Amino acid sequence: MTAQEASQAILSLVEEQTGKPVLLQSDNTFPGHATMKVAGTDSPAHVLRYKPEFETELPYLVAFQCGLALRMIQCRDENRFDLVTFDSTSENMDQRT
Repeated sequence: MTAQEASQAILSLVEEQTGKPVLLQSDNTFPGHATMKVAGTDSPAHVLRYKPEFETELPYLVAFQCGLALRMIQCRDENRFDLVTFDSTSENMDQRT
């Protein structure tokens, strides 16, 4: 299996498990390598943004980001949280330990 095939396989798994497509967006202003916003109930698609200068690493970036998304998607709702979403992240983390 090539890197491209492996990347497509995990991307397809995200789409199958959520019923929503994964859109890839090249973004010159993006400060990192890549990130993925998992679609909420009101969003039609997941969005994976990546910096175009890392296009040669795109199969790895897609697989990595989709792997992280799968971990969140497969987690039970009551255990799911997003560290960057909540103002009270520290409190939430303290309550879980």
